[in-house]
Amino acid sequence: MLSCPQSIQNLKDRLRNTTTLFPPLNGINFEYGFNSNHLRKVIDFWIDKYDWEERKKRLNSVPQFRTKIAGLRIHFIRVQPDARATKSKKVLPLLLLHGWPGSVKEFYAVFSKLTQPRPEYEFVFDVIAPSLPGYGFSDAATIPGMNTAHIGLVMKKLMHRLGFEKFYVQGGDWGSVIGMSMATLFPERYSFQISL
Repeated sequence: MLSCPQSIQNLKDRLRNTTTLFPPLNGINFEYGFNSNHLRKVIDFWIDKYDWEERKKRLNSVPQFRTKIAGLRIHFIRVQPDARATKSKKVLPLLLLHGWPGSVKEFYAVFSKLTQPRPEYEFVFDVIAPSLPGYGFSDAATIPGMNTAHIGLVMKKLMHRLGFEKFYVQGGDWGSVIGMSMATLFPERYSFQISL
């Protein structure tokens, strides 16, 4: 669970102390990176108007965990179906992989849809949604060279650690590339479902 009032105040203080924003080039919007005039508006919004408490409550609405794999602390969300549903439905493990510049936040809208039983289906999902290395609450790589195949190995180890030898994968953007790497490396051992 995320609970860090000091961290939110610290973040606001650091945002208030943001002084070195170079003006954008004349006539340029976002062609050379994030426009600093617009960034100042975003910073002011985060300081004065953003509802940090509501966001914290939303983020904490699902179970979150961290584990260490390949020297990295990997954050993941795991939403399991209600135990009563598992008596009458088959439970399928589903690994959801986000892309760039996304995060696990994009999956919040589907967690309940995937884990709640529906009469027309004989299964429900046990959903695992990790933050990719370098995103959200997962550590970034500390040495150069971590690619989609390496991240696929980390995700495979995560799923094995959770007790899954076979599982489904859904990925968007970089998540789909990581999923394809997993399918390429382990074609005979895993059930993969990849959307591009």
